[in-house]
Amino acid sequence: MTPVFGPIGAVVLYAIALFTVRLAIRTARSPQGATGWVVFLLSFPLLAVPAYAVFGGLYRINRRHAPDLPARIHGSPPMENTRLSDLQDAVGAKLTQGNDLSLLVDGEETFTAIFDAIDAAESEVLVQFYVLMDDALGQRLKSHLIAARRRGVSVFVLVDALGSLMLSRRFIRSLRSEGIVFRGNFTLNRTLFRLGVNFRDHRKMVIVDGTTGFTGGLNAAQIYVDGGESFDKWRDTFVRARGPVVRQMRDSYASAWRAIASEDLPELDAATEAPGDMCAAHVSLGPTSEGDIGTLLVLGLICKARDRLWITTPYLVPPPEVGAALRLAAQRGLDVRLLVPYPVDKYLPWLASRAFFADLHAQGVAIYEFTPGFMHQKVMLVDDDIASVGTINLDFRSITLNFEQTVLIEDRGFCTRIADMLESDFANSRCFDGEQQSLFVRVFAPVAQLLSPVL
Repeated sequence: MTPVFGPIGAVVLYAIALFTVRLAIRTARSPQGATGWVVFLLSFPLLAVPAYAVFGGLYRINRRHAPDLPARIHGSPPMENTRLSDLQDAVGAKLTQGNDLSLLVDGEETFTAIFDAIDAAESEVLVQFYVLMDDALGQRLKSHLIAARRRGVSVFVLVDALGSLMLSRRFIRSLRSEGIVFRGNFTLNRTLFRLGVNFRDHRKMVIVDGTTGFTGGLNAAQIYVDGGESFDKWRDTFVRARGPVVRQMRDSYASAWRAIASEDLPELDAATEAPGDMCAAHVSLGPTSEGDIGTLLVLGLICKARDRLWITTPYLVPPPEVGAALRLAAQRGLDVRLLVPYPVDKYLPWLASRAFFADLHAQGVAIYEFTPGFMHQKVMLVDDDIASVGTINLDFRSITLNFEQTVLIEDRGFCTRIADMLESDFANSRCFDGEQQSLFVRVFAPVAQLLSPVL
């Protein structure tokens, strides 16, 4: 280092590294994350300091630019005497009664329902996706949004900087030329120093007139409908919601919009209707929330299980406490099943997940690998009456670092439909039998696992 920088340069570099170490210790979301950064910064400061500038905890310094949880939560008074009641304070979400939720399986059914709702919009359409692409699906979405705007409907579109990095300027200009308000951080400066590429807004939702809301695992790109050129099939799940829970979703969107656009959404006068009798709550989580809401939510749902715990996730890289809770649930005699994809879309998370297979399987957790295509849904089924459908993956990044959301539903009829859907998925999967994995997986999965705090 000295021949490159000289003694003074080396001293300055290590001084910066020590300052960054202090920052990493103060802002890390876990002791494991803090330890990893400290070792990296002190061992390889030339690489680690710029890496921390991109992937580290800058959100703590610039928190005013990051989406916060909604300041107000619709639905009063807080519901009691339900199985989810005691989680309300822990996850910052009130349960609401009078909702109607529909299960939407895969991309074509989901986007058909979304486009129908946009076509029926009377006052407002709010759109948020992690990935929005200028392809066949993106063009379909754009045409429906433009048609709504030409009818006099207010249309707002919000995307994540990293997820939609390849979205063309032409696509954005075509939206704005029609009077559609579009926001997304697309400059390197804002990406790095306002929020940091390590803290991504992974939420996906469409809200129409404050009365109908959609959320789940799908992004606005053609691959999420037909698998594209990479996969024979793309397996995903969305929900359509009506009722008070939709106002909670709108509050979450408004908070994200305020952070990115530095302006408030127009007030919406739509009355909160009660079109059904389902109990539901919308939960927002992210690195700016007070308390580790993601971990509390996942652990809370696992601990609720008495008979059955079925979880689908494209990325199985759980924090240690979540892995321990899954093993404990299986040892208690519960039917614990994890559904993950067999095909690969991102090698590091795929490899890291395989490092957890043997341990979980040895403790009684059944692991199913979906074989017909890529499995991307984020669903939890607890017993026969509790479900979660949203954007949360069972990995450290999603639970701790990203801005995520989910809808909690307590309703036996809805959970029956979830169970039927997952039974079909299990039938199209192969069950991990504990046999020794390939040499490639045995060698590289433990290496990939070391990176689990940032995967």
